[in-house]
Amino acid sequence: MDSLKTSELNSMKFKGSMKQHITDSNIVEWIVTKCKTIDNIEAIKYNVEFVVYIASCIEVACLENKIKSDKLDIFILVYEKIFEMSIQDKVVITQMLSFVHQNKLIKSLKYPIYNFFKKSLKSIIPAFLGL
Repeated sequence: MDSLKTSELNSMKFKGSMKQHITDSNIVEWIVTKCKTIDNIEAIKYNVEFVVYIASCIEVACLENKIKSDKLDIFILVYEKIFEMSIQDKVVITQMLSFVHQNKLIKSLKYPIYNFFKKSLKSIIPAFLGL
């Protein structure tokens, strides 16, 4: 037992709840790292545009990675890592996010265009091929 073989460990993939946990953690870390580059970030803690920005980042990350996560949990985790949060802060931020969501202000950047072209091509190709 001089050497323990572990070459097959690299090919093992996380599945199910493990994959979900790791993916959610990666999304949180990616957004927090991106946000921490903002100077004087405390000044925009309750800024609606900042809430929209974080929510849009979460939306895009979930769409691109084809995952279904609890986006509110991810949002709160991001805020807790960036700011010191009290119960009142969580209530205010959650209400702001609810308002943003109800008014359809969350952006899913490139996907509306992508979906439009995808639908168009699906209708054009059968007609072109005479199907």
